[in-house]
Amino acid sequence: MKYTLTFLTIVLMITSCNVENSKTNNIVDKFTWEVQLAGYDYEKLDEKGEIRLEDFILEFEKFPWIEQIESRNKIQEGCSPSLFVNDHKSSTCLWVSMTGDKKEYVYLIGYVYKKTVKDYYGPGNPKEINWVEIYLTDDAELVKRCYNLFFHRETAKLVKRLKKLEMYGEAESLQQ
Repeated sequence: MKYTLTFLTIVLMITSCNVENSKTNNIVDKFTWEVQLAGYDYEKLDEKGEIRLEDFILEFEKFPWIEQIESRNKIQEGCSPSLFVNDHKSSTCLWVSMTGDKKEYVYLIGYVYKKTVKDYYGPGNPKEINWVEIYLTDDAELVKRCYNLFFHRETAKLVKRLKKLEMYGEAESLQQ
């Protein structure tokens, strides 16, 4: 499968999740979701509120993915269509986006989590950053299984499942 992924897609992925500071966030045991339609400015998200797994799966299935990527291809600016789910208890985010066209497309799955890295400034003490890993799949059922693991907070299984996919890239997420 041949597809084109642009630098702009990565900008979307590293700036969009609302993963907040875990010190203030862990006390809130809820999931919220957001939508980013094709062509939106990379900072624009439609906040949808709290959500449960079953409701998110229905939203994922009814989302007009093909119509949205065709719209994005036509206007050639802004972001790709994307759905985001934020786990406020663990300060993680799982998002799905799509790129391609109606005949040939791929889902991008991004997992944003806290990662400890060595601070290169000063004494080199470790610091915690938001990190995003992005994977590719053309399997919508696999995307739904990943969200099932995410909503059930089966992090080890989710990460293991994602690591079996083709990795598109990873970077520090700029969202604070």
